[in-house]
Amino acid sequence: MFGWFLLLRIFLFSIQRICFFVSFVIQRMYIIFSLFNL
Repeated sequence: MFGWFLLLRIFLFSIQRICFFVSFVIQRMYIIFSLFNL
């Protein structure tokens, strides 16, 4: 049971990091796109 809990925590942590990275990349792309639009 403890192994499942640890696996779930690692899985949720990796999902959180992936979502943060994706939002960071999208924000950078949006800034670059806005600069190119100017």
